[in-house]
Amino acid sequence: MRPYLLLTLLLVLACRDKGTGDDTSSGMIRPPAGLAICSPAGLLYSFDTRDGDVHYLTEVGGSSATDVMVNFGGDRLFVTDAGADRILIYRLPDLPLLSSFTVGGIPLDLELDRAGAHAFVLTRNGLIWDYAIAHATYDSIDVSTDARSMSMVPPDLVRLWVTCPRDSAVYEVDLLARRITDTLRFDRRPYDVCFQSDGSVGFVNTATAVHLFAVETMELIDSYTTSGGTRDIAVSPNNRWLAAADSVDGTVRVWDLTTGERRDYHAGASAGIPRFERSAEHLFVASLATDEILRFSLTDTAQTQIDTMKFPRYLAAFTLWEEHD
Repeated sequence: MRPYLLLTLLLVLACRDKGTGDDTSSGMIRPPAGLAICSPAGLLYSFDTRDGDVHYLTEVGGSSATDVMVNFGGDRLFVTDAGADRILIYRLPDLPLLSSFTVGGIPLDLELDRAGAHAFVLTRNGLIWDYAIAHATYDSIDVSTDARSMSMVPPDLVRLWVTCPRDSAVYEVDLLARRITDTLRFDRRPYDVCFQSDGSVGFVNTATAVHLFAVETMELIDSYTTSGGTRDIAVSPNNRWLAAADSVDGTVRVWDLTTGERRDYHAGASAGIPRFERSAEHLFVASLATDEILRFSLTDTAQTQIDTMKFPRYLAAFTLWEEHD
């Protein structure tokens, strides 16, 4: 769900077979790199996206760090702490804690505006919290008590699509008008959402399909069939590849959006959290049951697995930190 032009690959993991796990918390990490968090301890690790070496960085969050994200400028790391209902902001690359702010509920998902002025937090009680970072002020938008995930519509980032599985709906939220402005209805529960980088096409997955919609008209364009365990999806920054991770059969299905061709990458049990690097040459996938992050080549039609990164339980989330233009 979320195309980010970030500074490096950040992964939430705690250690790995490949690499030493040495402490590099002195601030020597540079993009491209990965940062990963293991919950509930909130241990932050980095890994080199080219050779896969893993290093321990520092402890972040509190009782339950659940997500990690880099801002568009690539100089801030945001961590959600579900145990304390708060968001923590760290400076990259040396990782001092700059500030934190509480939200009125358990945080489920996080989005940032392009200027880095606002953080939008979806909480379990069905609210989207708009936090003005410089002024430390809040506003909220009531969506649904069943909200699961959200993604901002590029390129202007003034709208959100929010998945609500129990409602069998995706709500479009206008962040300027501060209200729901449109609704997509499904015959099965939707779980995740993401967009092409120009905002023309939105992708919504249910357990058995990924549906493609024209964003401006909210009309269905196409559907790609999956199996029964798909939860997380992602689209590559160059808009060519769409990935859907299946937590039941351990397969990540990847479609070439220019041809409709599908490839299957085997990531093991509980495959989830697919992420593309910006060059779209590699796909990273977390295999949560085996405590691994796998790197696959997209330029090789043989679906080659390049690296297997091991880490201690429990991997919560990861993101990519890459050089921006």
